[in-house]
This record gives sequence, structure tokens and C-alpha cells, in this order.
Amino acid sequence: MLYYIIIQIKVFNNLLSLLAKLKTMFQTEEQRAASWKLLAAQSAERQHANELKQLTINHRTKNFEKNEKTTHTIIGDEKANPKIWNGAFVFFGDEYLNEFHRKYWNVCNSTEKPQHYTEAQYHGEDDHKGCIYVDLDFHRNLNEDGSVPARNWNYELVQKITNCYAFHLKNICKFNDEQVINMYVTYRNDPYKKIDHELAKDGIHIVMDVLLPRVLQLKLRELVMDEIGKSIIDQLELINKIEEIWDRGLSLGTTNTQLFLSNKPHYKPYTYRGCWSAMYEEQDDTMFVRRPKYMDLNFDIFQKMSVRFMDNKKKFRYHEEYSQMVALSQVDITQHVLKRKMREHRAETVALKKQRIADGEDEDDDDEEIPYSSSSSSSEQSND
Repeated sequence: MLYYIIIQIKVFNNLLSLLAKLKTMFQTEEQRAASWKLLAAQSAERQHANELKQLTINHRTKNFEKNEKTTHTIIGDEKANPKIWNGAFVFFGDEYLNEFHRKYWNVCNSTEKPQHYTEAQYHGEDDHKGCIYVDLDFHRNLNEDGSVPARNWNYELVQKITNCYAFHLKNICKFNDEQVINMYVTYRNDPYKKIDHELAKDGIHIVMDVLLPRVLQLKLRELVMDEIGKSIIDQLELINKIEEIWDRGLSLGTTNTQLFLSNKPHYKPYTYRGCWSAMYEEQDDTMFVRRPKYMDLNFDIFQKMSVRFMDNKKKFRYHEEYSQMVALSQVDITQHVLKRKMREHRAETVALKKQRIADGEDEDDDDEEIPYSSSSSSSEQSND
């Protein structure tokens, strides 16, 4: 039955294409050129959409082993018309990630239909590093008539924020002379009223090409909040607290980021505003932040703004105080991972014993629990 339905749909689509071609026979040359251009654009849009859809179907999380973690999701909305379905996908490895990025980019550039993808943050193989992603959330009261107040900040605020981050990164990381870090900035065209809330919302997203351990990202967030948090609240007349402006989950790495050019249902996407570059000058021991001259967006920049794309991300050594913080955090992470693996091992051992009993093997066979082997030191194992 499904086969015949698919055949009928294909026949109907072919008929529509034939009618469109016949229509061009009765048009002027200029009208025909415009019609063919429109047909080509519509054909490319369908092709790109089908390619992305097929790729995501093949990479759905349920197609992989249970230990494969989801790397991307789609934010669903059952109330939308048409309904937006949730989705969870796995794009591990440069090859698959690049393929997904390319097909997603093609879709975003061939249609105005909104996309709703998020990406899980990258944590590194063993050092728990991740890309610095800053999400500043500004809440203000509505006007007396219920309208959204006009934006009360501009590029100068972005410059102030990027200067502050560059200054504290210099104190955390060891830079070489004339070494550059890039900060990709996005924000919406206008503030808006938050659905089901009597408040106006605005914000700024900043993606930096710097890999930093989570413990240092949390420290960086704290340092920046302490320096400019109160002044931003006063300047912008915000009603949310400092801790609510800077999303802690992004510094911690537990919150997904909105894939650029996507948006939450019912909201508009963020717009690319340029790349602020911070260069270290060894002679003055300072970071000089330059405003962007160009705001052209291309596929290369889009990829660099992805928190899972690692080709442009930089690692640094740290000053002594912060190296110690990283070392202590690594001990905590190692112990946490070891305890989790030991719990998993014990559960597997219990399951194996139950299976032996179910298979009719000797129930009185008092086998010793198979010891868990690890490259971790005995002192770490004794902490469990």
C-alpha cells in the first residue's frame, strides 16, 4: 500500500513540473528566464532538504550502540503547524561532521524554512576541554503599553565584553607574541517579547576558538561577571540577576548550544555580526582587541563557530595558579570516571551470575567477583 502511495506522489510531482514547463511556452523571454530560475531554485531546495533528511535518518541515535552519545538534536514543538518532531543524532568523526555541516549549510542557504538544530558540547578525549561559548541573556521590563523597548546597547558593549574576556584569558593562559584568538559574535536584529512571559528578551552569543578545561571556563565566567556584571545590569536596566545573564551550563559543558542558523521554534535566529580578534603583544603584556571590518558569512566561518568543529580551536599552557586548578580538577574527574566504571563492572558481573543461574549452571558455585582492571593507580582505586 505504501509503495502505491509513493508512486502516486511521484506521478503528481512530475505532473506539476510538466504543467510549470508548459506555462513557460506562453511567456516572454524575460518571464521564461525568471520562471526557469525559480524552478531551478525550488528543485535545489528540495534536493538539499532531501539530502539532509536522509543523512539525519541514517544517523539517528537509535541506530547506534547505547554507549554512543548524541551529538546533535532537533528542538521539537507539537503545537507548531506543521508539527516539529524531536530528533537525536550521532555525527562522530570529522568525515560525518563535515558532511552534516555541508548539507545543513546548503539547506539554510536554499530555503527560508527555519531549522531547529542544537549541538552537544565537545569535552575532549581525556582532558575535559571544551570550546568557550558565551550566552548572555538580557531581560528587561516591557513598556507601559506592553510593547518591547528598543535596544539600549550597541557595538560598544560587545567591545567591552570582548575586552574583558581577552584580559582575563591573558591572565589564565600563556600566549606567544602576536598570537591571536578569535571571538565570533552573533545576536538577533531586535529584542522581542518572550512567549508566556511579561518581559522583553535580548542577548549576545560569543564563540571563541579557544579550548579550555571546564574548571577554568567556570573561573573565567566568575572573573568576567565580577568585573562587568553589575555595570551591564545598570547600563541596560536588566531585571535578571548576574548569575542568570551568564549561562553556567554552557561553561560547565552540560547545556547544548544552538547550531548557528538554527533557532528555537517561534523565535528568530541569531545573525552573524563579525569576528573580534584579540592579539597578544608581549612587549606591553596586553591583549589588543580589534573590531571586525567585514561581516561576510561563508561556510568556513560557519564551521569555525561550531563547538564540535576542532580544526580551528587552540590549546594553551596555563599560568601556575590555574595549572594547579586544572590538576586538582583532573583528579576529581578521574575518580568520578573510575567510580562510574566500577559500578558498571559490578552490574555486569551480577548480570553474568544471573545468566549462569538461568542457564542451569551450579548455583552454589561461589565464584569470586572478577576484579576490575584499570590503568589508574591503586591509591585512586582505594578512594571508592
